[in-house]
This record gives sequence, structure tokens and C-alpha cells, in this order.
Amino acid sequence: MKGAAQFMMHWLVEDPESGFLVTAPSSSPENHFNYQGKGYSLGKATTMDISIVRELFAAVIQASAELGSDAQFRKELIGFKERLYPFKIGKYGQLQEWSEDWDDPKDTHRHISHLFGLFPGTQISPGFSDDLVKAAKQTLAHRGDVSTGWSMAWKMNWWARLREGDRAYQILNKSFGFLEPVEKKVEKRRSGGGLYSNMFSGHPPFQIDANFGVTAGMIEMLMQSHLGEIRLLPALPSVWKNGRIKGIKARGNFELDMEWKDGEITRVEVISLAGKDCNLLFPNMVRSKSKNQTGISFQFKTKKGERYVFEKV
Repeated sequence: MKGAAQFMMHWLVEDPESGFLVTAPSSSPENHFNYQGKGYSLGKATTMDISIVRELFAAVIQASAELGSDAQFRKELIGFKERLYPFKIGKYGQLQEWSEDWDDPKDTHRHISHLFGLFPGTQISPGFSDDLVKAAKQTLAHRGDVSTGWSMAWKMNWWARLREGDRAYQILNKSFGFLEPVEKKVEKRRSGGGLYSNMFSGHPPFQIDANFGVTAGMIEMLMQSHLGEIRLLPALPSVWKNGRIKGIKARGNFELDMEWKDGEITRVEVISLAGKDCNLLFPNMVRSKSKNQTGISFQFKTKKGERYVFEKV
């Protein structure tokens, strides 16, 4: 990561117009913008570029602090991160894909790369960047739900990160149309998601990244741990009001088994595989069986290999 950060520090240049650090040339995968009647695919400081760089810098800064190393490099990197070209909200209320307000609200392109900061990144989240959350929702509304299978999987994850479980489930449901493998009308199959009889995602020839993305989206609906905490049932769809899941992994090397009823946690078992501190957030009041405490959040130290159980009050 340090090498990648050093490379980016050499590649970034100061924008003479804004004074911010930008990538140039820069693109947003497979998409283009219209300027003075012509289409272009290259610009500067596309939102995807800057979001990835910002995520990288944040990870290196955190790693340096936790390891207690490279203090001078960390200080320099913090300065670079603060000078990165900022997110911009456009005239339609959308998160801008480009450095300028060139987005077309009728653009339904399958790639929505400028939402990297929402997922898999950590820069956009309800509670601390609500203006960007609103803009991300507007972008997703412009692009629509139905697209290629992998694109719909991404949209599932984005809506889950926005804690909109029913919208994420709606996209999941739309991706389950049956596709006949020997269908000759290829264009018809390209109109949206779909599954072959073996459950592989369609869109010729097939898209295993869509299958992996869908399962990732399901987990994001049930548990999120990208912000330094383990949030349970953050985007639970109303149709999944009762359920159980075993063996899911959270950041920090925690393994979770959990059950819920009527949208409330009834039991959670956390296995600490690395002995790190744990921060659990629940949607309802629970009791810790290892300590005589009740609440909706628990911050506690763990021991490697130990199990910690929480049950509904």
C-alpha cells in the first residue's frame, strides 16, 4: 500500500484552476460526457479516480498509525489527502461523475464508478455525509435498477450501504428472471439481469462476478463492518423480517451467527478469531450473556478464540 501511495503522490498534479490535487488524464470506465456537442471520455479528477486515491491514502494513514511506523510519511500523506479534489454535487442533485457538472440525468449507463466512495469505499455513509448520501441516491435513481447482472449486483450493494433494504431487495428480485441458455435473441438477454438454470448469472456468456456481487449484497443487507463497527441488520428488507444466518465474517476477523424475529435481533454469537476489540451495534435492546449489561451498542475487548453471546432483552 505504501508503494501505491508513493506512486499516486508522484502522479497527482495541482489543478491550476482549483488548486486541488487531481489525476490527469482521468476517465470514468466505459462512459463519456458531452461537451459542446461532442462526446469525450478523458478529463481530469473523475470522481472514481479521486475516491480510490482517497481510500488508499486513508488506509495507509491508518496502517501507519496502528503500526507506529513511518510517522513523517504519514504526516505528508495526510497533507496530500486534504488537498484532493472534493466530491461535487451537480445541478440535478446528483453526485458528479466528472470534475465538472456534465452528467446527463437520462444516462442509464451500466457503470456507476463514481459511487466507489459509497461501496466498497467508506467515504459516503448515512450519519456523517448526508448531503453525499442524498446525491448518491439521486445518481442511482437516474441510472435505474435494471441493467446487466453485475451492474445490478453493484446497485444492490450501494442501496444496502444507503440502508435502503427494500430497494436493495427490489433489485435482487429483478435479477432472478430465468434465461434459456440456447436463446438466440441475444439482445433480449442483454436487457437486464437473469439466471440460467444452474444459478449462474446471465448476460452472454455468463457473469460470475454478478453471483459474487449478489451474495456480497445480501451480507451487506444483514451486517456491515466497514466503518470500524459491526452494525447488525442495517438494511433488512421487510420481507426478511424473520431469519437466521451462520458463519458470516466481519472486519477484525470476527465470525457471527445471528437470529432475528420481526426485524429485531433475538440472539447473536460472536467468535473472536484475532482477539481484537469489538464494537457491536444492534437494531434493538439486547443483553450480554458474558456481562450483566443491556443496550443497543457494546464496545468490549475480546480474547482470541472466545465466544460472546447476546440475546434479546
